[in-house]
Amino acid sequence: MLIDTHCHLDFDKFDNDREMVIERARAAGVVKIINIGSTIEGSKRSVDLAERYDCIYASVGIHPHDSARVTDAAIAELKALAKNKKVVAVGEVGLDYYHSLAPKDSQLAAFKRFIRLSDELNLPLVLHARDANRELLDILKQEKGKNVRGVMHCFSGDADILKDTQSECQ
Repeated sequence: MLIDTHCHLDFDKFDNDREMVIERARAAGVVKIINIGSTIEGSKRSVDLAERYDCIYASVGIHPHDSARVTDAAIAELKALAKNKKVVAVGEVGLDYYHSLAPKDSQLAAFKRFIRLSDELNLPLVLHARDANRELLDILKQEKGKNVRGVMHCFSGDADILKDTQSECQ
């Protein structure tokens, strides 16, 4: 039994063959697929896919590249989407300093908001950390009192940082 914990079947590049991609996944033994929201619109599409396919579940979130779009209204919209019974996580969220497409302060503030949202909704996080592993770990340590849990999707750190993350977040 296989579960694909991170895909973006809502992206327009799948518009012509989405159904065939899902069928090939099923034929290969994939029984569940989590489609990851990385924008407000992408989160809506993820929930829509989850409602249309029994094997698909959704996450809702905003990628660190778009952290400037994490407003009160955006959080409220994601919270409303998360009421759907097939929403299983908050993400893709975190920090990405590799491409520097968003200011660090914006990413840090957004990430902290998503940790609070995850705690409030009692949903795990889908974490993205690229060239920002130490900062991400420091924030997780600071937020340790909250119900912080999830899966690390993108991780560019080394074994020592991974060990620190595991020991600090258990």
